Amino acid sequence: TLFDADRYADLEARYKAQLAANPKDLAALNALIQVYSRWERWDDALAQLIRRTELQASDAEAQYAVGAFIWSRLFQRGGGADKEAASRRSVRRCC
Repeated sequence: TLFDADRYADLEARYKAQLAANPKDLAALNALIQVYSRWERWDDALAQLIRRTELQASDAEAQYAVGAFIWSRLFQRGGGADKEAASRRSVRRCC
């Protein structure tokens, strides 16, 4: 697959084209989030997660996913329960 071959640019183009044709295509949006995550383009992944929350404003799971993503990135970069007093600037630049 394109994922296995690390052809992230091809996948990004494919899913962006699908979203251009149908901006509410959640399957394409979720796939794009996966592409950015595996490509380690954290800011882009977060932006698409936030976009998903805008499309699914009443979906608590979509809202939770944004927080879980930010927490995960902070934790991977050395943050944890003992660092929960991180500044807002650190949270915004987590990715």
